[in-house]
Order: sequence, then C-alpha cells, then structure tokens
Amino acid sequence: MSLWIAVVVAGLGSYALRVLPFLAGDRMHVSERAQAGLRHAGMGAITALLVLGVVTVLRPGSGLAVVPVVAALVAATVCALMGRSMLATVVIGAVTYVAALVLMSPGLLGR
Repeated sequence: MSLWIAVVVAGLGSYALRVLPFLAGDRMHVSERAQAGLRHAGMGAITALLVLGVVTVLRPGSGLAVVPVVAALVAATVCALMGRSMLATVVIGAVTYVAALVLMSPGLLGR
C-alpha cells in the first residue's frame, strides 16, 4: 500500500512542478544560477535512484546478480556520455542488462 502512496505523491509533485511555471507566469523570477541548478535536477534525481539501486544490488544477501547491473550501468553511462537521448540511454541499459542476464544463465550454450 505504501508503494502506491509514494507513486501518487510523486505524480502529484511532478504535476505541481510542471504547472507552477504556467500559473506563476511573469510574477516569478528565478536567478540564472537557480535556473542552471533546476536544469540538472532531473538527471540528479535519476542518478540518485541509480546509485540507490546499485547499493541495494551490491548488498550481501540481496540475491541479485551484480554483473548484469554493472554491465547495464557501464553501457548506459557510455551512451549518455556520447550525448544520446535519455530514451536511448535507458533502452541501451535495459537491453544490456537482459543480455547479460541471459548470457549468465546456466542452461545457455550447453553449460
């Protein structure tokens, strides 16, 4: 139940942040420094979630395979550094994760 509460709160917060500039219009002035920080807020949030996910995977006893996660992180990082879009970066990371997971499966290639 708490998961759905978090999803609803995140959705409402996202909606409020998107609507606020339209409602405030010209009445709200933000400094250049604040604008530069806000431009990178989304990527910062994604990075924080990514780090949290990696820390969870690397915890002893988590039961998750570490190699596919690291491979996906490396592939997504390379894709992002090449200047690809966020969608391309996420897709490349996901495809790399699945490929590494499949290649590590015990029944593959007669192992």
